[in-house]
Amino acid sequence: MRPKIICTSPTFGKYSLKAVEMLENEGYELVRIPMENAKNPAKLIHYVQDAQGWIVGFSKVTREVLENAPMLKIATKHGTGTDNFDLDAAKEKNVIIANAPGLNANAVSDLAFSFILALARKIPYSDKFVRSGKWQPVMGVELKGKTLGVIGMGAIGKGLIKKASSFDMKFVAFDIQKDEEFVEKYNVRMVSDYQEVLKEADFTSLHVPLNEKTRGMVSTQEFAMMKNTAYIINCARGGVIDEAALLNSLNNGEIAGAALDVFASEPPSVDSPLLALDNVIVAPHMGAYTEEAMAEISEVCAENVIRVFNGQEPLYRVI
Repeated sequence: MRPKIICTSPTFGKYSLKAVEMLENEGYELVRIPMENAKNPAKLIHYVQDAQGWIVGFSKVTREVLENAPMLKIATKHGTGTDNFDLDAAKEKNVIIANAPGLNANAVSDLAFSFILALARKIPYSDKFVRSGKWQPVMGVELKGKTLGVIGMGAIGKGLIKKASSFDMKFVAFDIQKDEEFVEKYNVRMVSDYQEVLKEADFTSLHVPLNEKTRGMVSTQEFAMMKNTAYIINCARGGVIDEAALLNSLNNGEIAGAALDVFASEPPSVDSPLLALDNVIVAPHMGAYTEEAMAEISEVCAENVIRVFNGQEPLYRVI
């Protein structure tokens, strides 16, 4: 009987046939689960009962699901963040959790920098302005000499600074670790408290994982620290920003605007007051979604599964 690998990621193999071929060449059976079932824990349990491997998108890998997956050896995230996994339950069940970190860094930093440009030059507002039949210049700001603040100096944060360096921006950043070589090369001033970044930056971009320490890390107190001409960009996880506090700060003129690729609850309600603001740019959690990034992530996920089935460590093990 061929090992069964279930897939709840709609993009696995879509941009790389090689990833699917890698599994097929090993003799594995790849079973794609329809998204309406992948999002329903009760229906998901039906599929995991005889699964030995799992390529995960945004499905919730809960304790209940894992308890109904007695044959599961590995679950690999098609991406980086594992906040949709019950890692404690996985560890108890001896299920290896892997991911594909850093492979979307170029894609996400591209989007973050696109947001910075769009906020500075009010591109979405200008597009809407002209389409409504109006015609007069829309005033923006230049990036030269402005301070870009980066909270989270992993591959994405560093990629953003590399791109922004061509625009003659200044850099202030926070991370619990310091890459001395990178900091020196790009003249990044590291600070010991992320709130210092918020105080100084003209544009602050968030690139941290969502956990108990980072949940709601930018809230009422933090927005009050920012310049009233400052912008905030979130391509990390929605829960990092207190959205109610963000709305208040925008309505009160405490900050100039925001760009959000992520929300605390996705998709956001169409009635969300944030969506009605002209100084807020929104996107559907698409930071990692480029054809190039998806292809590479798919291949790494396939390799993670293959290595575990061959008695080896996955390329990127979480637990």
